Amino acid sequence: MTLGGVLLHGFGQRYDLPISLAIYLFAAGGVVVLSFVMVVLLAGERLGAAAVAYPTRHLAIFDRMASSGLPRLVGGTIGVAALTAVISTGIFGRQQPFLNPAEYLVWVYFWAAAVILSGLVGNLWSLLNPFAALHSILARLLTLPPARQLPARLGIWPAIVGYFLFACLELTSGVASRPALLGGIALAYTVVTLAGMLTFGRDEYLERAEGFTVLFGIVARFAPIEVTADRSFPRQVWLRPPGAGLLRNEAAGWDRVVFIVLMLSTLAFDGILATPVYRTFQGVAGPTLAVAGGLATPLLKTIGLLLLTVLFLAAFTLVMRFVMWFGWPQLGSPFARFQGVPSGQALSAFALTLVPIALVYNAAHNYTY
Repeated sequence: MTLGGVLLHGFGQRYDLPISLAIYLFAAGGVVVLSFVMVVLLAGERLGAAAVAYPTRHLAIFDRMASSGLPRLVGGTIGVAALTAVISTGIFGRQQPFLNPAEYLVWVYFWAAAVILSGLVGNLWSLLNPFAALHSILARLLTLPPARQLPARLGIWPAIVGYFLFACLELTSGVASRPALLGGIALAYTVVTLAGMLTFGRDEYLERAEGFTVLFGIVARFAPIEVTADRSFPRQVWLRPPGAGLLRNEAAGWDRVVFIVLMLSTLAFDGILATPVYRTFQGVAGPTLAVAGGLATPLLKTIGLLLLTVLFLAAFTLVMRFVMWFGWPQLGSPFARFQGVPSGQALSAFALTLVPIALVYNAAHNYTY
């Protein structure tokens, strides 16, 4: 169903491929094989820091604007206005999904358009983030207490949990099209996020516990616009080859790997629901969960999404272990450290190769909106 030519996620009819699943899988596998052939033919022989270096062009004309507060002021105003619209229209507006702006703002303009554009242009969320804007307002009006230290052992696991729950709202809950619920969740999430920033500091909380900030930060590394800071200007704008930013492995750890794999599995899950594999899983696990009544279907889908993420993570880890093993055969074990680099750090670097796949998958999945 459409209204004014706009197709909302979760409301349109499912489209079935006009080819068999086997042909689709062979074609997809062929593309992967071809990509490896291209890497072998085109990759250079550089090692170490030279292997991840990439050309940049300084766009000095934009430095002064980027360093001023104007972009953040305009972006923050738009972000706060959009958040306010989601909460107010979701709770108090008409409850027909196609007639409520909250549905469009969340699922079309935020979840589809903003993510795709951040991969094509740059990190729009750093400008539009309404939580950062609201925190800045509170910091001007109130005397904030000293920020506590967010335990280092938590990594970005809080962001993973938040992102997974948001994905469950869209993919498994069955209630993503209820405007009042969207508005209520947006309000509750705003309160929790502001409380977290006031307790642990704005940047610390956003970069480690706020799932959308982590998501957009990863996606924007594919974009051709890079913003850095040094002593001469708070912000400098650079142009780089698309995808080159993924060569920088600034943070490492299993939490980073899991987040990137989760980005891919949440996109793939919507299509998995229509496959024979999921129907088999549904037939096996469905009767066991029947005791949950009306929650059986959401619970089954949530377990399916979790299992798919674990399967993707296991497959990725296994393949990368063999890549490391065959790349450095003198070590004699796929579970050893190599070239003095811990395996967790290497896996984090390899995980970034999944970002272009997730980004293109997102565009293909959502472009009709």
